[in-house]
Amino acid sequence: MTDRVLTKLKVALEDGDFYGAHQMYLTVVNRYVKGKRIADAVALLTSGAVLLCEHKQFGSALDMATVVTKTWEDNAVPVDDTTLATFIDLLNLFNPASKEYSELVKVGIRWSSKCGNFATGEPALHHHIGITYSNAGREQEAIRHLMLGTPESATSHGVLLLRAVSRAVDQNGDRVSPSAAASVVLAPVLQYLSSVRIAHAVAIFDTFTKGLAVLEPEVVSASLPTSAATTNAVTVYNAPVLNFAQIVILCAQRGEAAAGGYKAVCQQYLTNPDPATQELIERVGQAVFNIQAPRPQGNMLQDLMSSLLGGMQQ
Repeated sequence: MTDRVLTKLKVALEDGDFYGAHQMYLTVVNRYVKGKRIADAVALLTSGAVLLCEHKQFGSALDMATVVTKTWEDNAVPVDDTTLATFIDLLNLFNPASKEYSELVKVGIRWSSKCGNFATGEPALHHHIGITYSNAGREQEAIRHLMLGTPESATSHGVLLLRAVSRAVDQNGDRVSPSAAASVVLAPVLQYLSSVRIAHAVAIFDTFTKGLAVLEPEVVSASLPTSAATTNAVTVYNAPVLNFAQIVILCAQRGEAAAGGYKAVCQQYLTNPDPATQELIERVGQAVFNIQAPRPQGNMLQDLMSSLLGGMQQ
């Protein structure tokens, strides 16, 4: 039946009857869903989205892709390798600069947050979206998704930060100060740690500092041996913010046992932090070291999810 339906749909599309084809798709899909033929419904919707995009009917293709995620949600279809690959194939049909891509990102995150294991959405999906936006030159959108992605995403995040530093060097026609260059990595490191994603914090810090040492060799002062279980040596930087971030990561790897060390390093390096940094410091203290914050806090990941979904109705 699917082959016969596809033949009729192709004829309708070739004749320019896009509305008729769209309605035909939905009629057959509804029949499949009522019969619990979810895989057949998704296959038809996916092939329909491809055909509609080939005819530059991107709005109708978006509707097909959106119905895929709604079908998954309504039938509690979980996020797994197969469904994630299907959704990414649908995303790749659209230009990342288009409104259709942006809208499909939102519904995909919503599906993966409802039917997956992560309230903020599937990290692998965020990674794909972040890399796509990065390759398209949309770095701010990329960072928002990479922040919610995998440890590999954090590495890509570090590369984007280095790219920003490199641009600053090119624009100034001279090197920027090590402290100014290094400052851009502190907030992301603390954000990752505030949600106890220590591997992410390590990945972005290592990527950024290794790249920065190439761009600004004078940022590195020395390398000292250490008895820490997680590393054989600690690099001493000429940028205090990097020394601070590195020690905080080392403390976080020890967990609550290093709560005293965390408090001490914060007092030593951050005598008068700005409000945003102070809030992150408190969040890290609470999440990683069980240090109670002096005031109520919002949820950083929830705030980021809200901004990604753009107030979309749940």
